[in-house]
Amino acid sequence: MTTVRLRCRCGQHTSRCQLGMLAVTVNRHFFLVLLLTHTHTRCEIEKEENHEFNLFRYIESIDEVVQFVHKYRNNIYINLGLGLLIAKVNLKAVVRDIEGLPESILSSILRLDYELEKTMKYFYRYQVPEIIRQDKIQANITSLLNETTWLRRIRKFEDKVLITTLRNAPVVETLSWDNYIQKLNQGPVVPDQYQSVICIASVGENPINTERRLTKCQIHEECYEVILSGTSVGYALTHRLMIILAAHFGRNCYIFSRSRDEVLIREMCAWTLKEAQYIAEHGYKLRDLMMEQISLCALNGYSEFLQHVWFSKFLELQSTTGCFAEEDNGDCKEHATAAAVSSISAAVRFLCQELY
Repeated sequence: MTTVRLRCRCGQHTSRCQLGMLAVTVNRHFFLVLLLTHTHTRCEIEKEENHEFNLFRYIESIDEVVQFVHKYRNNIYINLGLGLLIAKVNLKAVVRDIEGLPESILSSILRLDYELEKTMKYFYRYQVPEIIRQDKIQANITSLLNETTWLRRIRKFEDKVLITTLRNAPVVETLSWDNYIQKLNQGPVVPDQYQSVICIASVGENPINTERRLTKCQIHEECYEVILSGTSVGYALTHRLMIILAAHFGRNCYIFSRSRDEVLIREMCAWTLKEAQYIAEHGYKLRDLMMEQISLCALNGYSEFLQHVWFSKFLELQSTTGCFAEEDNGDCKEHATAAAVSSISAAVRFLCQELY
């Protein structure tokens, strides 16, 4: 990648200045030119420069994932299908909700959406029928990947929504890292992998609600307790959250009530934020979990997760082919790639909202 940046010089007695910035990003698939002119204080210039630079990095990263998954589109399964859907919804929300996007940003996002559309059409045409034929439970989950309802429910970002809820979050930071890992890896956790699949699939048994307001949906009886009293850390927590979000986004329905669901989502996202901070403080050893947490909570507009130092650490996991590993120098993984593309697309949406 080549980046050329022209920065202004402010006079000793001048509080404002003109900035002309030319950012050129080049790789084998991607060419992006942006010419912007702003009038800001020096501090504001530095902040916007950094935001714009990060925005280019994130768009480029998504582009590399999109090229990778299209090349290997025969190997897309539900995890990656969900990650690509969330990425597509984030990008579409940018175009729908944000006016005044620079032409270069708009054209780049539209191109990514077009490329994702081709890949997702292939997934729905060739991969999904095979999934449905083999496994009814997985078929119910696949039916939740409905772009129209996901795009309808996605929310604009708000500041500091989770601050008050954080006070009641489980005290993860009192655990040593070894004890924390032991709690994640040695059972029992609720939901376990089987319970997660069954409960999310049970959401898919409901018809899609086409009304504007959420309506009540039904899930398997044991899944109510899973949501309310399950494990409060790790993948078990994000899977509890995912059951509610699958109802809201995949079926336009609520689990308990509209207000009760909102409280649960806010509480769980506050807990995952605290956990993500804890993981960051311990060397980013579970970045795929952090990316999953961000992917889900960003759908409801919680901007506290959008910390650029975190995303810099995530980008270190991307290979030269475009996919993501779970750890430095590791092999590419479907889950890590899905969590990466969905979380980084949320960062693109956040920055576009902030800048434009």
